[in-house]
Amino acid sequence: MATYDLNWTLPQVLGNQRALKNVVIDVRQVGNAAWTNVTTVAVPAVKLTLDIGPGNWEYRCTVVDVGNVASLNPKVVTVNIQYSPPGDVSVFTVSPSVATPTISVTATSPTAVQVTLL
Repeated sequence: MATYDLNWTLPQVLGNQRALKNVVIDVRQVGNAAWTNVTTVAVPAVKLTLDIGPGNWEYRCTVVDVGNVASLNPKVVTVNIQYSPPGDVSVFTVSPSVATPTISVTATSPTAVQVTLL
């Protein structure tokens, strides 16, 4: 994961508009039509810090007023975070191969055995 800041500038409220209430941040993978809510940030905040995993992502920022009316043209930004290569092995050595001895046991009589190391 990588840490990123999403930054925005709030619009100026005109005389015929309601006061601003919050900003809604949504995310989706590029090519996916469905948006997923990340969080809602109260005004006057203008920044959100996120840990974003690898992938090609779109983030959408929608302003909402105190009447719960959303802005008509939310801004969208794209971030493409590449996967990092795997880590290296921690130990890699070479050593002579040691044969494991094999033992053969043969009964030579009811009370004796012969042990042979192969």
